[in-house]
Amino acid sequence: MTRTISRALSVVLVAFTAWRSWSILKDEWYVVLAVVPLLVLIWFPEWVDELSFGATRGGYQIDSHTPAFLISAVGWVLLLLGVSSIVAPTAWCRLFGAC
Repeated sequence: MTRTISRALSVVLVAFTAWRSWSILKDEWYVVLAVVPLLVLIWFPEWVDELSFGATRGGYQIDSHTPAFLISAVGWVLLLLGVSSIVAPTAWCRLFGAC
C-alpha cells in the first residue's frame, strides 16, 4: 500500500513539475529527462540494488545489499530538490545568497 502511494505521489509531483516548467521554459522534456532516473530509484529500489550488488569498484566488491527504503529515500530527496528548484527558484537564491 505504501509503495502504491509513493509511486502515485511521485507521478503527481513529476506531472506538476512538468506543467510548471512548461509555463517557465515552454519545454518540459528537460524535466522528464532529469526525473526518469529518480523515478527508477523510487519505483524499483530492489532492482537498483540487484544491479549494484556484486559490482567491483577500485578493487573492492559490493557484498552487502542496500535496503530498498534507503534507495527510495535518496530518489525522493533528489526529486524534491529538483522540484523545489523549478517551483521556487528564489528560495535557493535566498538560502545560498547566490542571486
